[in-house]
Amino acid sequence: MPSTLPLDVAGRNLQGLIEQLQQGESITLLDADGQPLALLVSLKTAAREPVKDWTVAMKTLAEEIDAAWQGQASAIETLSAMRR
Repeated sequence: MPSTLPLDVAGRNLQGLIEQLQQGESITLLDADGQPLALLVSLKTAAREPVKDWTVAMKTLAEEIDAAWQGQASAIETLSAMRR
């Protein structure tokens, strides 16, 4: 799919363009002079399975954050300092 498209071309098949856009993709629409005029952005969301156990999901997320944390102060200490 092109990342830029003249407005008149896009207008002929707007519904088709929207249906083809994937999550995070966009198309810049150009005026007759080739200048950017508008941005067509997909707002589709990724398909996700519903969370069955939020406790497990939050614990897993906390462990991932803890493993990646590189600051000298803990995340809780950092947030507490930011709230002062």
